[in-house]
Amino acid sequence: MAARGIAPRRRRPASAGLAPPRTVAARRAIVLAAACLAVFGRSVGHGLLFWDDRAFIAENPLIAHPSPRGMIGLWTRPLLSLYAPLTYTLWAAVSAVAGVRPWAFHLTNVVLHWLAACAVGALLARLVGPGGGAAALAGALLFAVHPLQTEAVAWASETKDILAAVCSFVAMRQYLVFRERGGGAAYLAAFAIFVCALLAKPSAIVVPALLVVVARAVEHRSWRDTVRGLVPWFVVAAAWAVLAARVQPAAERLRYPTPPWLRPVVALDTLGFYLGKLIFPVGLAPDYGRTSAWLVATGAWHLAWIPAAAVLVAAWVVRGRAPAITVAVALFAVALVPVLGFVPFDFQAYSNVADHYVYLAMLGPAAGLALAYPAIPSIGRRLGVPLLIGALGVLSFAQSARWRDDLALYGHTLSVNPASVMAINNTGQVLEERGLLEPALAEYRRALEVDPLDQGALNNVGNVLFKLGRYDDAIRHYTDVLRRAGGRTDTVARMHNNLGAAYLKTARWDEAVAEFRQAIAIDPDYLEPYYNLGIVLMAFGRRAEAAEAFRRGLAIDPGHAGLRAQLAAAEPGTR
Repeated sequence: MAARGIAPRRRRPASAGLAPPRTVAARRAIVLAAACLAVFGRSVGHGLLFWDDRAFIAENPLIAHPSPRGMIGLWTRPLLSLYAPLTYTLWAAVSAVAGVRPWAFHLTNVVLHWLAACAVGALLARLVGPGGGAAALAGALLFAVHPLQTEAVAWASETKDILAAVCSFVAMRQYLVFRERGGGAAYLAAFAIFVCALLAKPSAIVVPALLVVVARAVEHRSWRDTVRGLVPWFVVAAAWAVLAARVQPAAERLRYPTPPWLRPVVALDTLGFYLGKLIFPVGLAPDYGRTSAWLVATGAWHLAWIPAAAVLVAAWVVRGRAPAITVAVALFAVALVPVLGFVPFDFQAYSNVADHYVYLAMLGPAAGLALAYPAIPSIGRRLGVPLLIGALGVLSFAQSARWRDDLALYGHTLSVNPASVMAINNTGQVLEERGLLEPALAEYRRALEVDPLDQGALNNVGNVLFKLGRYDDAIRHYTDVLRRAGGRTDTVARMHNNLGAAYLKTARWDEAVAEFRQAIAIDPDYLEPYYNLGIVLMAFGRRAEAAEAFRRGLAIDPGHAGLRAQLAAAEPGTR
């Protein structure tokens, strides 16, 4: 069996002239640190973006104003329909130390990416065995500098992907240590780190499946030996998948949920897209607009599944002659299973594909290079591999610059996908924040020309009408939108709050109170309507009700100075 597959690892005696493992690991860590800093260090000077960074970090009171009570909230409920409390705790810790300063969150991502690359290198070193230091380093460098990693590293909100990957790689290596040496402590350590990966982001549910690939394709273990010890991991992964499905009700949010018959085609199309970007990493953007509706409307679904299917078949056919290719494809594909579209997820409203979903899956190409490294001719190892890694690093360096601020990112996104509603809408938000209200309104209406039902753009049109003092127009706009769209999304809650604010400007007090209450009912974690409701109730002498609204708001953000001041006014003597 070894003759047809990857040769099993053999321990070399100490006299073989090899450097001590710790020395090799230290050198590898230094090289990887230099590579990560050279390629992604510039992102430390970037800002926080309108897209997710504001909602997750800058404008999230649980992160921006961390507190013991807020920490309980981070662990007991999801944020933006995602339960990732370990990541949120890290963000809160960064905020507590450095405040909501963009450099601190970007530096966190760069450091975590370096740790992930080091963990990949350590894992590969175990797979290739003694004497494979150069192979492990080559694979880890590929993981570290590939342009597909840029989105996860340069986007502050994607700390969750990187942290989950760090924990996943460490858990995998620790499990391999347990399987080689035995010991209950080693097993429990591996299992605990796997749970940490799940707490960082639910996509880590694939870790036990990745260990199966390693055991079968690299170590050539029997199925019985492979599964033994991993049963509890699969049980926990399945339970976590159910939890994630419950807190991320994507099917209720998507206007075009992918029908079951189309999902295998979407999965193969998605995998084929990622394979294409893996080989030719150009034209990368955060919103490709490659939705299921687009596949159907253009008829692309008839052929789009063929490239990935061909790669999967080829990888199986050459498993004996070129096992490194099989391992690379298997690890890459298995790691992507949660985001291939078999189960709907929120981001499919924008696109079925996104670069940051590939972060964990890049273990596959890294492992493939490491395992194939000994068979590469000397000139290839000395010249070809370094040139490849250097070229990828240059592409990543250039790509990271496109994430420096909102306008740079959205301008580039529109050059790749001119129909990106996200980019058009967020460009309008930048203009609105700068006080350029009429140009912002034009951008929002341009977004609605692409997608007349986009709730973000619909809400922003009303915001600008309000800021322009056109309160009656804002009321008519919001009323019409809510009558047609409705629903119970976070954006709908903001529309109700903004409609209430417009009613206040036109002295329609009862309608304003009703809208603020509706906003709270839809999104109990949305802070602004508590403040607005309390202010109106105070104006009419309903102090007890106003105090209750302020208290409920303070339960969300105990450090909110405005709410605390208003509560003191509603209840004299309250601090």
